[in-house]
Amino acid sequence: MGSIGRSIKASATPGHPSQSTSSANPNFLSLPEKIRKEIFRRVLSILHPLFIFQDPGCPVEMFAPDRPPHWLAITYVNREISCEASSVLYEINHFHLLDMTQQQSNILQSFFNCIGARNVAFLSHLDISFPVGEAMDSQPGTFRFGSDSFQSLKLLQRHCNNLSTLEVFIHNKNIGFFENPEGVIHEALSVIAAEFRAISSLQNVVVRVIPHEGIPAPAKDLMRKFGWAIVFGDKDP
Repeated sequence: MGSIGRSIKASATPGHPSQSTSSANPNFLSLPEKIRKEIFRRVLSILHPLFIFQDPGCPVEMFAPDRPPHWLAITYVNREISCEASSVLYEINHFHLLDMTQQQSNILQSFFNCIGARNVAFLSHLDISFPVGEAMDSQPGTFRFGSDSFQSLKLLQRHCNNLSTLEVFIHNKNIGFFENPEGVIHEALSVIAAEFRAISSLQNVVVRVIPHEGIPAPAKDLMRKFGWAIVFGDKDP
């Protein structure tokens, strides 16, 4: 897995500037840009999500079990090809934050730092944990985000200018949120919907529920009213 982590770092860093494009591969760069991008798509597209994780005290890593041999070799050729290939890599693939814990924002920030701001701006499909928070005892019926959920959403709003699909997972570590009173859940979902709308490029929100029970019917109805797709387990949206 360590080598995979190094590969994602390499794909974020253009080739050594001393490698001239003319001497490295003049024929390839003479192809029309549309054709070059189609080649990158065929070489770099992975049909399953790419799993992003980070062990304590370690760099962020990526797990891609079905990747072909030498999958990212094209990103090592030279600076220009690396930049073009990386933009396609992050645009066409589906990235899944594997560690759905209270440290999600730290992992998300580490991932963004690893691939660099330029490539973060190309991300189009990302999975995170469903944003949760808590009812405010001093103000019944009101809701505030947990700090990790808040930071994760702000990172997406600030940096993901091409994000079109966001999947948010409801799992055994956050489903307890839906045990709150209906008024709190309604308020929370309304706040979350507003935060999603603040991601200007976002077109699709998929709520993926791992437990098959525990989401109240009124909450499901409101999610659908916001235009979110609700799916269970590994089903397609």
